[in-house]
Amino acid sequence: FQWPKLPHPARVGDQAALEALDEALTTYGDRVLTLIIEPIGERSGLVIPPTFYSALQERRLHHGLRVTVSETASGGFRHGHGACFYVDHTDLHADQVLWYTGGQLGVVFCADTTWVEKPLQLISTWDGDELCMIRAAHHLRWAWRHRDQIAQRAALMSRMFGEFGEATSLGLCGHIAVDDVAASAAKLEEQGVHVRTSTAGLTILPPLNIDAAQLADGLHLITQL
Repeated sequence: FQWPKLPHPARVGDQAALEALDEALTTYGDRVLTLIIEPIGERSGLVIPPTFYSALQERRLHHGLRVTVSETASGGFRHGHGACFYVDHTDLHADQVLWYTGGQLGVVFCADTTWVEKPLQLISTWDGDELCMIRAAHHLRWAWRHRDQIAQRAALMSRMFGEFGEATSLGLCGHIAVDDVAASAAKLEEQGVHVRTSTAGLTILPPLNIDAAQLADGLHLITQL
């Protein structure tokens, strides 16, 4: 569909990103359905600066702009800030929040601005739907009981990645830029650390129940690349 993309505020700064947004709104007018953002890019690892959310909320109100936040990489308590989604801890009032829980379940949370009263009819012929719902329910219950532990692990990850110039993180989702992605991933796998690869580098998504010592050891290996 050739959806237009905006420069990321983590790369160009808040002001330049907002100016690009204003230009896009002027160009496309009422054809703009929503602006989609990720608190941390699932593939790029780029993290939206906290200051950007306040400015984006002002644009949202001024232009009547609808904002959709994709929290697949930060949802399910992974952001490390307790319950709800990461965007709930910012000044932005999102119109929609998307969370793909894995398997065959994706959840869309809608504000009144985007809620459609008549539901979309969807028929699934797969048997895994109920299993995915049960899995997500148990996931959330466990995460709620261990939210303090998750926050501690997220703080450890943020602290260690903060000391390494080529790394970014938000909660228990981290990213590191490397020159040779395949070779770096293979080296880590030999040492028992499995990562996701992309053209931008390596993505680290440790399990929520990871032991602190295991997390520290794994992050140490990663930052030594």
